[in-house]
Amino acid sequence: MPGNSDERNNRPIDGRLDGLLKEYRGAIPDPEPSALFMPRLWERIEKQQSVTLGLSRLAPLYATAAAVLCLVLGVALLALRPATSVAAERSYVEALADDESGEAPEYARVVLVEGQGER
Repeated sequence: MPGNSDERNNRPIDGRLDGLLKEYRGAIPDPEPSALFMPRLWERIEKQQSVTLGLSRLAPLYATAAAVLCLVLGVALLALRPATSVAAERSYVEALADDESGEAPEYARVVLVEGQGER
């Protein structure tokens, strides 16, 4: 397979690309420059910059408001937290060791209902 040619019509790829670009240039005419081209271009640029500048001025305000809101919510959560009890400070193993209810909990005991045990 040759490196710089197309096997279908054996024309160099560069020549096909040049032909395609010539057709494109012929289909789209060059725009006629006018006296208002640069002023309108600068108007569009300044309009974009004013929107971006407005957003960049508001960004620190939003960041500060978000930080203050986080601090207020954090303080509120700390203030509204229930007082820790002695039961909450013990570990699970300590609570099981202190349990005096016996080997099996009540819900694990089997209860025979009258009439079902006999068959």
